[in-house]
Amino acid sequence: MTGGNNGQVASARRWMVLSLIACGLLLCPTGCGRKGPPVAPRIAAPVAASVLEARVDKGRVTLDWNVPAGPEAALPEGYRIYRADLGPADCADCPMLFAKIGELPFDSRQRPAPDKPWRLSWQDAPAPGLRYVYKVSAYGPGQETVDSNLVGVQP
Repeated sequence: MTGGNNGQVASARRWMVLSLIACGLLLCPTGCGRKGPPVAPRIAAPVAASVLEARVDKGRVTLDWNVPAGPEAALPEGYRIYRADLGPADCADCPMLFAKIGELPFDSRQRPAPDKPWRLSWQDAPAPGLRYVYKVSAYGPGQETVDSNLVGVQP
């Protein structure tokens, strides 16, 4: 009878060892080890507009700016045009409050040469007799670039 008990004890030990191994595998996280904080995927910011210029003709303001070129440049989805209305009087301490007045979707198929910048244009018809300041920024997937230079006009 002692031989029968030894078989039951050995079977119980095997079952217990296998149960402990199974529990250990279930409780141990799988992976490469230490985890860090989540990191968002890197999306290249679009290139900013540069060399913003304005001209006035018959009450209309035409804005022109460069789209920088280069194979490493991330092309934008479009450009946002902002305008600050300064009013008729000079006020050196008045803040410039910009409001978005338009968007120009970007079509990269119109790109002339891959290593040359090209110019985009946008027109505005503001009220005459007032002073205005314009700026342009490029936008891409979930982000907007820094602003272009500021240009002031009085139509």
